[in-house]
Amino acid sequence: FRYFSNRISRYGTTSSLLQNHHGFINITDRTTYNKQEQQKRWISKKKVKKGKALAAAANEETSPSLSNSNDGNELTFELDDMDDDDDNDDELQLLPDPSKVKKDMTKVADRLIAHFKSIRGSEPTPELFDNITVNAYGEKTPLAGVAQVVIQTPTLAHVTCFDPSVALDVRKAIMEKLDLNPELEESGNLKVILPRISMEIRKKTVTQLRKQTEVARTRIRNLRKKPMKKIKLGKEGKLEGVSEDDSFRVLKEIDEVTEDVNKLLNTILEKKEKSVLMV
Repeated sequence: FRYFSNRISRYGTTSSLLQNHHGFINITDRTTYNKQEQQKRWISKKKVKKGKALAAAANEETSPSLSNSNDGNELTFELDDMDDDDDNDDELQLLPDPSKVKKDMTKVADRLIAHFKSIRGSEPTPELFDNITVNAYGEKTPLAGVAQVVIQTPTLAHVTCFDPSVALDVRKAIMEKLDLNPELEESGNLKVILPRISMEIRKKTVTQLRKQTEVARTRIRNLRKKPMKKIKLGKEGKLEGVSEDDSFRVLKEIDEVTEDVNKLLNTILEKKEKSVLMV
């Protein structure tokens, strides 16, 4: 009786208590409780979104052409300024420009090439360090701007810092990006041991390469899909001053560009796969 008296005096009348496991919670104002919980969840989601936005901004500063997430095994493509140009085409009721579509599709292939360079093949190359940024002098700077990387042997890279005062920052950046442990020399330069890669790891890398190439192919399909809407209107005679023949001509040009870029993506993938699996 004393226990329940204390609980009642603390939380209110017994009618306002809800048993929960071994204790009680006050639900006198249930509506207020629910609103507070919803607000907590909303604040939590907002923090998560803000964190993702900051991470995306950091990745964009690191490499304007691509965005790597987490361990760099995923590849995503950001929207270009193509949307603004397409909006102008909507106002003018014009057919899409095949050269503009080709330019956007070629960017996707270029980004895939740049990303593949940062993935180690059978033999390490200086490009392995290309996507590393260093927090030096109070701002993020590409590694190439503060140091030079030389591959001395298949298992050893030497990093020469232009300014020895940033050597620790360079070391930290390499550790975080490549999961390696550079050794700091008295000269202020770094010696990076590059471990041999097993065939099992290489096969897993090839799987990731194929997934990333498929991401690029999806981007190509999306770049083709948008102008197709305008071409369809032209073929149906719904664009003033645009003939059906013009619409078919533009369609053929865009399809040829799409086919050529997809072949290029296949070539890029095949070349990288051979590099990774080479013994």
